[in-house]
Amino acid sequence: MAFFRTSDGAEISYQAGGSGPPLVLVPGIGAGGSIWGPFPKALGRCVFTISYDPRGIGQSKVPEGSPAERTTIRRMALDIREMIEHLGVGRAHILGVSLGGIVAQYLAAEFPGCVDRLVLVATAGRMDAWTRRLVRIFEIMVDRLSPSEYAEVVTPLIASPAFFRNEPIKVADLEARLAYEPGSKGIIHAQIDALRGLDGGGPAIGVPTLVIGGSQDVITPASCSEALSRRIPGSRLLILEGGHSCLMERAEEGLVAILAFLRPEGGR
Repeated sequence: MAFFRTSDGAEISYQAGGSGPPLVLVPGIGAGGSIWGPFPKALGRCVFTISYDPRGIGQSKVPEGSPAERTTIRRMALDIREMIEHLGVGRAHILGVSLGGIVAQYLAAEFPGCVDRLVLVATAGRMDAWTRRLVRIFEIMVDRLSPSEYAEVVTPLIASPAFFRNEPIKVADLEARLAYEPGSKGIIHAQIDALRGLDGGGPAIGVPTLVIGGSQDVITPASCSEALSRRIPGSRLLILEGGHSCLMERAEEGLVAILAFLRPEGGR
């Protein structure tokens, strides 16, 4: 584990390993680098993976001041750009899940010079009535539940019914990784506020993009992935069997598709 300091004074914890072109993994609401489990190691056979704790999550710290003032979508995207610059890797591939997918879109739109290819998993291209209501549900859960209760309630929303029934060990592992640190509640609210503040049809993206959705995702339904793919010129769409955790549920299929897309000839 290593740290770097952002231009506004946040301390960001990250881990990097593997061999090949750089790939930054951007997690969802309240999640840190540990949410990926064995995924970075599997990717590391072909790419140099960079996972990190977003500001205020896990080992990362926010600077003095209100978390809401420091945790905008643009600021979260800027953290990634500054991490790429800190590591000296030039441009990087970016893989974002859920909230991380939204941050990744804004990174590619505002700082395209640091993004090679984009993989957007179980995410939306814009905020609508459905996504706004879900953001409110997450806000209520964070307010009223302990971290372990939050993980217990969220897990069956994220996992598909079949995965939940048939893979109890993997589900228990997912639930354990979804339990956020008690001290992170304020920053999670700031992340939620950042989502709530989004407007319009989403940023314009001009880099090669792979959109991945889950056929049984109740948080960002497959229709969200389909709409997102239609909005991004030349993007590819893959719908995996599974829920919001489709990349975990169909890890091998997802891994093959992602690595094929990231090959020099695969994204164009």
